[in-house]
Amino acid sequence: MKRQEAGEKLRFYMFDIIRLGGDDKTAVGAYDRFTSLRNAHANGLMVGEYVECTEEITGSLFDAYAEALANGEEGIVLKDRNYPYKEGKKPAWSMIKAKKNDSADVICIGFEDANVPYIGDETETWKYWVDPDSGQRWPLGNYYDKYTQEEVCMFYAPVTKGHYYGWKTSMNIGLRDDQGNTVVVGKVASGLNDVLRAAFAVAPDTSLGRVVECNYMEITEKALRHPTFVRFRDDKEASECTVKVVFDIGHL
Repeated sequence: MKRQEAGEKLRFYMFDIIRLGGDDKTAVGAYDRFTSLRNAHANGLMVGEYVECTEEITGSLFDAYAEALANGEEGIVLKDRNYPYKEGKKPAWSMIKAKKNDSADVICIGFEDANVPYIGDETETWKYWVDPDSGQRWPLGNYYDKYTQEEVCMFYAPVTKGHYYGWKTSMNIGLRDDQGNTVVVGKVASGLNDVLRAAFAVAPDTSLGRVVECNYMEITEKALRHPTFVRFRDDKEASECTVKVVFDIGHL
């Protein structure tokens, strides 16, 4: 948003194509699809002032990765050149995102409840359902488009796994400013396993105030972007986790 306010326009980068001139490309390998896309773009079929085709890496992956980070980009994407196009969730090995990653020590200052409604696309096989009126959990199972056999029929509603078990699914993280106040610098959910989520709900006080090591993609003016939980650091005091150390300023 700040870049657009300064006059820089959003750019559209094309990296794949699944249909061209009525020809279905989904069964073709990723590199051959990219070649078709690149040729179409070069021949003027898809042009525009703010439309570009992504570039192929032909040299060192490490040099390309370092150059991308130096240019302010998030990283590079590596794809299996022979893998066909698949809709939905893809196997982890079919595409790898190499992103920049730094680490910071922060303070656990609270937790967030799980989102309630399940809004994914696996409803027909989903196992976590509740009575939306009473909040009663039903035994794990598939209740898609079915009703209870009680005297009064009530519709089962799918909910998130975290809500079903009453877990805390994200952690609020903070730092101490130059006046000793604790300020919020983000919320982390990635990296938390089910054991931790359950423990945070049962005994939150045992984790509050502890030092947490988090990886993150980058630092914005007031927060850590895309933090990931790594571990608790009981070898470090919360007073050592400061805005000055992480943001190189006294306060946010």
